[in-house]
Amino acid sequence: MITDEEYDELMKLFFSPDNTPKEQPKKNEEYKIYVAYGSNINTEQMMFRCPDAEIYATGMVQDYELSFNKVATLQKKKGEEAPALLWKLYSSDERSLDKFEGYPHKYKKIAVDVKCQDKIVSGMAYVMVNSKDYNTPTEEYYQRIENGYIENGLPLEYLEQAYEKAEEMVCERIERDNSSISLFNREYLDSISNNDDIAVNAFRMGAMYQQYFNDNDLEAFEIMDMVKEYKTADRFEQALKEIELREQIGNLYCAYGSNMDLEQMKYRCPNSKVISTSYIEDYRLQFNQHATIVKDKGTKVPVVLWEIAPQDWRNLDRYEGYPSYYRKELVNVKVGGVERASLVYIMNKPDFAISPPTQAYLDGIKRGCKQHGIDTDYLDNAYADSIQKARQFQTRCKRPSKSR
Repeated sequence: MITDEEYDELMKLFFSPDNTPKEQPKKNEEYKIYVAYGSNINTEQMMFRCPDAEIYATGMVQDYELSFNKVATLQKKKGEEAPALLWKLYSSDERSLDKFEGYPHKYKKIAVDVKCQDKIVSGMAYVMVNSKDYNTPTEEYYQRIENGYIENGLPLEYLEQAYEKAEEMVCERIERDNSSISLFNREYLDSISNNDDIAVNAFRMGAMYQQYFNDNDLEAFEIMDMVKEYKTADRFEQALKEIELREQIGNLYCAYGSNMDLEQMKYRCPNSKVISTSYIEDYRLQFNQHATIVKDKGTKVPVVLWEIAPQDWRNLDRYEGYPSYYRKELVNVKVGGVERASLVYIMNKPDFAISPPTQAYLDGIKRGCKQHGIDTDYLDNAYADSIQKARQFQTRCKRPSKSR
């Protein structure tokens, strides 16, 4: 397991600017293909670290899976895949990247094969020297990777699965190590395990932990994401406001995209249930790789209404990328002829580089429509509109390629 001291050192390497004078790449200089699967998928970060690097392609690393040991790594696993962004990396930038990646002490270099459409591309990837342990990343680090996935159209489910596996493995490790959890702590955890709202649990813990709990106890609570999630007063105040709001509207949530699919929601929110179908008036569906809604007078968007169990809201927030990717808004919908207030997730930047969704994502929405008897004409119209606007955007953005 990576120690806190090693983690701090690694973070310094990640975020300390390289003040060494850089050699400018020469014309026709040879490059290697660098395979980014973690935070270097984020183009803003990569341009800071390696200003001369160029995007080569996106693809799937073969026979490896994404894993977290506080930071991202790859673990060898036959038949698995991991999304990646491929870069053209020149020698001057590679030396800079070595420092950021903590090479060779924290990360080593390996050769990997990446499937890019119908061909296999060989490239270099950094993987952790100790890649067998599992630890969850910080929220900020995870969001940096998530933003890179969204920016480059990579499938988010791989990132979510890696995070969930890290959570599960950490919990299993804590359970095995009984010496790290006091008897009082275990009894306390059991006493609140059936409470429906994690924010209330966090309040209880915040009021008591300094007086009653030792460092090992706090580590156990951090595994439950309480200390980590509610360590600031602002965050806790926001959570309490959401609880009050949910009490007023009865935990109603409008799904207009992939969360209409019963199987997906059974996995994401296992304690929640469908109430009915309805419409959001004066909005239309729009795609920017993922679905969102935008105001449009006189149109309406079909939705599936869910009653979200209190313990499921936090999972749903994370899957929706709240609050960085999606925000929450209150809308009015009719349920059984009665108008009721409901929460809905809306994309923060719906018009940024509009592009169509993947076929798998679109099929998931269609599957949800079919399950609830919703006509898909509106969906086909939104898809066609996204293709047209994506072509217009590409035409406007075309510029001569960079010469070397």
